[in-house]
Amino acid sequence: MREFVSGALAVAMLTASSPSMAHTENSNDEVHNSAGSAELCVAVSDKVNSPKGGVRFAWERIVRIWSGIGHHDQLSDKDVAQIGKMWRDKRTSLRCTQLGFSVTNGSIWKLGVERNSQDFLETALIDWQLSPNDMDCTGETPLDYIERELITSKGTSRERFLKSYRDLFIEYGAKRASELTPAERVGVGCP
Repeated sequence: MREFVSGALAVAMLTASSPSMAHTENSNDEVHNSAGSAELCVAVSDKVNSPKGGVRFAWERIVRIWSGIGHHDQLSDKDVAQIGKMWRDKRTSLRCTQLGFSVTNGSIWKLGVERNSQDFLETALIDWQLSPNDMDCTGETPLDYIERELITSKGTSRERFLKSYRDLFIEYGAKRASELTPAERVGVGCP
């Protein structure tokens, strides 16, 4: 509970105190550079509700701002394309180093799986149609990670949701790193 409160407060403080977050909803670079991927990671990790109307979660608001789209309920095909472009442009810098996250500089996909952020994972895969095949500093794709975690979680309460995530990721095109072509081997930038 302590981690949730601190993460939620961090997002609230960043949102309230950052001029770019509070007043500039159309400057992708300004917002992304001022907030960085840390804010998105906190929002996904802690499932923080959005402080503004139109979207349910802070991570959704952040992605929409970075993509230069509004907070209307339904996404158009153009909105989805803009989110996809932003994600492709930023994916090498979307690494997370949350307190208690088992993967140092891991991908936001892995963080979403580890923190059971089902809403984020489903929105990113189904609604935003993002590719689930980005590798991170470990050289793994999210599917590699899920399958490794399934082995260590056999017989635990985590096994059920890990299986559902594996099925979801496969349904939306996930591959193991060993299955990726050289052109598909795009990874998260490692420090």
